[in-house]
Amino acid sequence: MTPRLNHLTERLFWGAGLTQVPESHGRPQGAPRALPTLLETSVYESRPAKTKLNSFDSRAIPEQDQYELWRSVAAASYGTVERDAPHNAPFHAKLDSYLTSSFGYARHTVHHPATMTRDEKAIALGDFDGVAIQYRLAGTELHNTFKCGELIQPGRIRFHDMRRPFSTSYENYDNIALVIHRQQLEERAPGLDHLDGCLFPDSPMTTLLKDHMVTAMKVLEHATKAEAEMLSSVTMEVLTSALLSTKHADILSSETMENALHEAIRFCIDRNLHNPALSPDFIARTVGVSRAKLFRVCQPFGSPMGLVQQHRMRRAKKMIATNPAISITEVAVLVGYENLETFSRAFHRTYDISARDFRQSCRARN
Repeated sequence: MTPRLNHLTERLFWGAGLTQVPESHGRPQGAPRALPTLLETSVYESRPAKTKLNSFDSRAIPEQDQYELWRSVAAASYGTVERDAPHNAPFHAKLDSYLTSSFGYARHTVHHPATMTRDEKAIALGDFDGVAIQYRLAGTELHNTFKCGELIQPGRIRFHDMRRPFSTSYENYDNIALVIHRQQLEERAPGLDHLDGCLFPDSPMTTLLKDHMVTAMKVLEHATKAEAEMLSSVTMEVLTSALLSTKHADILSSETMENALHEAIRFCIDRNLHNPALSPDFIARTVGVSRAKLFRVCQPFGSPMGLVQQHRMRRAKKMIATNPAISITEVAVLVGYENLETFSRAFHRTYDISARDFRQSCRARN
């Protein structure tokens, strides 16, 4: 995929990059150009280049510009950031992030009260189907709107589904985050759909994950690309073990959903999305399992057709985003809908934006 920038806002991170930070954001004279944000999908799909993605410290720019730059660029990956203080008041924030072929690693430190909000429109336009594992090192959270709404405290880890809206208010915070595409994690720890906002319970594996995240941020600064890739393999094993050790009702054991069978089901669905007759019976026959086992394996998604629906919506969204000139009727047919109205309702229900409006926003960005 050709790298795409989100034209709704210029991106932050000064380094050898793709676009200029607007002068109105207070970019110092001679400052290098900006890289895409850590969470931009195209970074994961087409930029396996440097391990060090970016580094930013607001104290390096004039105080009157600190908040506006952080608000308009750094937080653009998530949504919007608001504060009660005047916009030209100092706003000290720091970010370091690294990228491997599997993970994004980031540490955010913010020293001022604010509220961060991510809505459905930002999610649709962001086009990132992933999850974040957030380890709170320090700082007080005052309020959040996660379904599992327990406030995160220092020393706790929270699971964050990037497809879902949220709002959080805080006095300040210091976080380490792991960011990964959903499919990579679901292959090892299925049943993630109900964990948004949930805190990891204390366990030996959770403790090991915390220690690993802190160590990873230290060693990545000096790691070669090959060493960083080896580290990300360890990260995957530790994270998977921590998730499976939570014993959450929606995390199934590896014996329940064999990776090979899960992949076979996904492959069957992806190859047959265009077929309106795609059904549980068709999938079971193609993969070679009983109907009962198919439903058990697909339990984290509600049903086999729930999984089919997810794949159809993701494929439709990608088609529109990569080819805004395509007709909505054509997209509907290509993902297996015989009725345009049914497809339109499903798209709006999934992304809280109509397919036509989403296509229009994609055209405006290109």
